[in-house]
Amino acid sequence: MNPSYRQLKAFLAAARFRNFTKASQQMHITQAGLSAMVKELEAQVGCRLLYRTTRLVDLTPEGQAFLPSAEAAVAAIDAALEAVQRVDGARRPLRIAVTPLVANSLLPGALVRLKREVPELQVEVWDVDPERIQMLVDVGMVDAGYGLFFKAASGLTRRSLFSNDLVRVSPTARTKGRGDIPWRQLDGAPLICLPKENPIQILVDDHLSRAGAVVDRRMEVTHIETVIAMVASQLGVAVLPSICAGVASRYNVCLERMVQAKDYLHYYCISRSGRPAPEHASRLGELIGEELRRYGP
Repeated sequence: MNPSYRQLKAFLAAARFRNFTKASQQMHITQAGLSAMVKELEAQVGCRLLYRTTRLVDLTPEGQAFLPSAEAAVAAIDAALEAVQRVDGARRPLRIAVTPLVANSLLPGALVRLKREVPELQVEVWDVDPERIQMLVDVGMVDAGYGLFFKAASGLTRRSLFSNDLVRVSPTARTKGRGDIPWRQLDGAPLICLPKENPIQILVDDHLSRAGAVVDRRMEVTHIETVIAMVASQLGVAVLPSICAGVASRYNVCLERMVQAKDYLHYYCISRSGRPAPEHASRLGELIGEELRRYGP
């Protein structure tokens, strides 16, 4: 019997999620590929480890008995890999995932400053949509991810780096007044929005509702930079997290802080639970925050 590391990981993912679709997504492989690895493992151990029906995935008695040994074997291999990585840390790149919004605005300056502090450090950047960042960290394809991450995810550790304000984005020519903007002032405003199910938009809509402000939803778009471009073309105004300030500086718009309510948007560094945060990952997050403060509204 010679089960592979990947086979054991596939079995553990299926045992954890009790669902082949979710387990395959966690491992970043197809459902058919995960099923094949579990079957190969079962053939090697000579018994069925999982019950599988259209509605249920569960451990057999043999699977229950096999589970602790599989967890211990994978943990031992993971620990050995980490030990090797620590020895080779100077040559191994720091692998990070970040949203395109930050990757093309705040990250370059932060990386330049980090490079001055640690000249030998190499960094690999995955600029991907927010929902993919957690998956890449969870399966170990990147060391750390950066984003707003409204909910904690099982198996991942979040460390808050800095908080965001919510800011009104307006065409510069239309901007008047000073001080924080009351939410009621948006009553009747033509609003450029993110999709209704977007967590940022849900938070904004909640603030508007609490203030009794009724807005004219002129347009709904998917990406924050598109929202800013529409505002710059005087098609409306928007409310966004202040993390957008780097990109907004390229457009003829003004950012003004909304009156702060009880909700704060935290920008996090995430890593896999049970492991120390990768060296230099937290410092890079701090430098992203310092870059953002250069554009403070």
